[in-house]
Amino acid sequence: MNKRLIFVLVLTLAVSKGFAQDLLKSKEEIVLNLNSSDKNVRELKQAFPIYRNGIEDMFVTLHCCVRESYLNPPDKVQIWKNVNGYNATDNEKKYQLIYEFNAEGEGLDYIENVAEFTFKEDKFIKIEKVYYGSGHQTDIKIIHITSSGELKDVMIESATDHYLGLLGAGEFIGKGEIRDFKDNSMLFSFLIYNKGDANCCPTGGSVTGQYKLVKTRIDNEEIFKLTVDTIHRNKE
Repeated sequence: MNKRLIFVLVLTLAVSKGFAQDLLKSKEEIVLNLNSSDKNVRELKQAFPIYRNGIEDMFVTLHCCVRESYLNPPDKVQIWKNVNGYNATDNEKKYQLIYEFNAEGEGLDYIENVAEFTFKEDKFIKIEKVYYGSGHQTDIKIIHITSSGELKDVMIESATDHYLGLLGAGEFIGKGEIRDFKDNSMLFSFLIYNKGDANCCPTGGSVTGQYKLVKTRIDNEEIFKLTVDTIHRNKE
């Protein structure tokens, strides 16, 4: 198909979804600080391109507030699609907002990191949230970049829920699950407490394991899901 025709089709689709051409932004505009109604400023913390077939296809940004108050507006991740075709120069490129994710904010959590990783030739974006408090609990959101360039949320099975039936008398899981996702590696770990343990000092050891990536269908749509593949108890 003619590349000019592809660009026209993409732009027409953007307008049909409510993205008028005057809402398209340059990369220089995307990385500017984001102001909120109460004058708090979200500053740019991360920005990186995503390439498909050797060509820049998307641009990802993370804007975070200066953490002087728990009442700051929530951190924001935005994913932008290059709509100008593959032959455009950097100065000519315009981007359309296609995905946005906000932390809960209001003193509950913040976004620590956004990164791209690959697993068996499929591309993913991970968004890591951290909850305030002594437990430093984290949560990870995973987005699959399909072969056609669509973004689809990935379901993640809870490894802690998976293990509940294996706990001994008086044992419980504390501080939640730590997930470590990077190229061709999807690992998890969590701590086991015994009744009476202090928050700082679990005595039940740890559990480690890895996820596997499977395809499932929900509402007639095929999506990826992470399920527990291996799991191992490490007693101290």
